[in-house]
Amino acid sequence: MNKRYPFDGIRLIQRLEKPTKPPYLICNIDGFTEKASKDLKKIMGFDYMGSAEFEWQAVPKAFQKIKEYHLKNNGYTNKIILENKTEIPYICEKGLEQKVETLIRQLAENERKINLKEYCGLKDALKRVEHAERFSGWLELQKPFMFFIDDKTYKKTLKLFNKKSFDFHKS
Repeated sequence: MNKRYPFDGIRLIQRLEKPTKPPYLICNIDGFTEKASKDLKKIMGFDYMGSAEFEWQAVPKAFQKIKEYHLKNNGYTNKIILENKTEIPYICEKGLEQKVETLIRQLAENERKINLKEYCGLKDALKRVEHAERFSGWLELQKPFMFFIDDKTYKKTLKLFNKKSFDFHKS
């Protein structure tokens, strides 16, 4: 395992953006069910990442995995407090919370030490750097979990994971 990165092989973190008016997904993500796409447009958009690894239905599949472990009561949600007193809520699978918290702290400090596939921007978003002000959260695609800087996005996303008759990914 990379000593700087708490997970083996995970380097794909999708940036989530605040919803826009009129609502639309910033980057058109293929593979979401019609219902998921409609509901997500009200909560978030997906920033264009620029690498093929973020395509081919990776985002809807990650959402579906989070929903599945959440509905099996194997989901875990909490908030960490960074040194600057910023609260970062997150959603992950039980047993991964220490690794998720470690990663969030590393991203807030210096993401360049982690060797991500694409720019994450958590540190810039926390500093309110102009290009990062639109970010509301992030989705890790390979060992799916989410973390947020916008509490409203976090709470609305969590509600979606509680809907039993709701699927994110088209099978």
